[in-house]
Formats: sequence, structure tokens, C-alpha cells
Amino acid sequence: MTTIISKVDATGLKVKMNNQVTVVYLYSDNEGEYFMNENLEKQYVSNTPKEQIETIEENVKVQKEEKKAFTFEVEYQHNGKLNGFALKTTTVKAYSYEEAIEKVKKRFAVIYEISEA
Repeated sequence: MTTIISKVDATGLKVKMNNQVTVVYLYSDNEGEYFMNENLEKQYVSNTPKEQIETIEENVKVQKEEKKAFTFEVEYQHNGKLNGFALKTTTVKAYSYEEAIEKVKKRFAVIYEISEA
């Protein structure tokens, strides 16, 4: 059985024939596009099964989720203050809450308390 894997420019098709992948020339007539199959018979593209393959574009769309803004109140060690700590509101952009917490922890040396604002 011949299966179409993908189209190669306008000149050919990448197909799987007898469990081997090969490129065949693509022809057309008044009935549509065709190629010569392993039995040297005309095989029309419209009648040939196509292999379902995962495309790179789909993977890229999954990775392009938008980052969300997370705002936290952070009580942290501050050597310039009399009591040695300060309170600051900070906003970070991240894909998840856990990632946002990690980013906040990296910004401050010693954190006493973090709460969502």
C-alpha cells in the first residue's frame, strides 16, 4: 500500500511504498494529480491515504502561551533599614504560579514572607 507523507515542492511527493520512504514525481491530467505507484499504475493523489504527521507549527503554538502577571507583597531582609527588613510589592510575568514564586525568590536574597497581592 502506498501512503503520501508530504508534498515536495510542486514536482513530487514523499511517499511510503513497501515500508520504504521515497520521492516520486507528481503528474497531472484532466482528472487531477497522480503518480505512478509500485505496480506502475496511475494512482491519483485524491484516492491515496495521507499519513498523519505532527507538524512543527503545532508544537510552536503550544509553546507560545502568553505569560501572566503575578503580583506579590514580599517582606525581605534590608540592611539599610533600622529594623532590618522591608516590605515591597513586586510584579513578575510567568507561565505558572510556581514559576512566578521562583522568580520572586531569585530577586531577593532573604525573604521572610511572600503573599499574593
